[in-house]
Amino acid sequence: MRVRDKDLFLSLVGQLPDVLRSARFSMFTHANRFKPNEEACRERMQYDLCKECAAKSGLCGPAAREDPEGLSLLPDEKRVLDSMVRATNLTRQRRPFRHDPTSPPKLAYVVFGYDDVGIKTPNTADSVVRLLAGIVHPNDTILVHIDGDSSPPFYQAVEDYTRNFDNVNMVRERFVTSWGGISTVWIELATIAEAIERDAKWEFFINLSGMDYPIKTHKEITQFLGQNRGKSFIEHTYPTPKLLEAVHNYYIECSVGPVQVKGAEGFVAQFPSGTHVNATIPYARGEHWWVLSREFCEWLVSSSTVRKMLQWGKHILLPDEYFIMTAAVWSPHYPFVVSDHLRYIRRRDNGKRDLEPMDVPLMKNSTALFARKFNPNANDVLSVMEAWLKEKIEKETAQPSHKRPTR
Repeated sequence: MRVRDKDLFLSLVGQLPDVLRSARFSMFTHANRFKPNEEACRERMQYDLCKECAAKSGLCGPAAREDPEGLSLLPDEKRVLDSMVRATNLTRQRRPFRHDPTSPPKLAYVVFGYDDVGIKTPNTADSVVRLLAGIVHPNDTILVHIDGDSSPPFYQAVEDYTRNFDNVNMVRERFVTSWGGISTVWIELATIAEAIERDAKWEFFINLSGMDYPIKTHKEITQFLGQNRGKSFIEHTYPTPKLLEAVHNYYIECSVGPVQVKGAEGFVAQFPSGTHVNATIPYARGEHWWVLSREFCEWLVSSSTVRKMLQWGKHILLPDEYFIMTAAVWSPHYPFVVSDHLRYIRRRDNGKRDLEPMDVPLMKNSTALFARKFNPNANDVLSVMEAWLKEKIEKETAQPSHKRPTR
């Protein structure tokens, strides 16, 4: 952030020590069983407020690293923006992307996995490998991101499996993510950028987790997407005033998750944010599982609007449920956005529930392409769907008999 009023910043920086001492830090919802590390939270708040807005005054210690637009950057954020710049530069050097309507569209996947038992739902290496086996196809590109907090054996087991394929790779940039924080958006943008760098020909980008599995064959998936070239499938709605508290309150990502800062609202409001949401364009919110067109992905990694939104996203709750959706509404590609995530998801008590045997016939008849939350430790639903999908693939690939009929 460029310093626009040095006297204002000098005044605010002088108040900062007292504000930091009086600030209270509150964990959100189911993370309440974890007590935030208040010292770490105060350090993060000081970095965000002081260095983002007044680094050039020299009053906050060493100047924060800045990008060309003057926005101060956290270390992981710098890695994300660097990957976005590389992808953008490479796209400009290539021939303009063109669809080939005579061939099925090429797909790019990112599969996210994590085995820590904090506030995330843990995966197993086996569930990630089963998903990879279910989606791998020689025409596609697959990236795998194992959270930086995951155990070495978990990472190694998945990496060993990827070595069986030339088109399945562990990501170059690995991040530690916190539920409900901006790090969940960083890995989305970084993996999109890496997919653009690695392959110039894919048409759709699909994000999955270790609890997902396809419920359509590769042929069915590419047939559907081939009929919808250039479209992005991003479920989104316009949130209620209650849900807008997630973007109107001030949050920081520290300790074990998103932390709301209380008792400093008036002080925080005096700092210019990294971006101001256009009052004529509402916030959008939805499931952070989507299918994105290449055109929209290339806009995401090159747009100055998205770069500024990263500043805004650092101080809201659950930015992964707002970021891509709001960016889509702002983007020139919005006319080509369909409000659908193409997943079979079941809910219970205002949350997602594990898939159960009663879901099997519903999944088989669903128009969705993928289903989410399989829990192999709880039931055998995943095995049932694996066998069913395998049978469908065998029927698709079965060659007609050329034997002469018997009389």
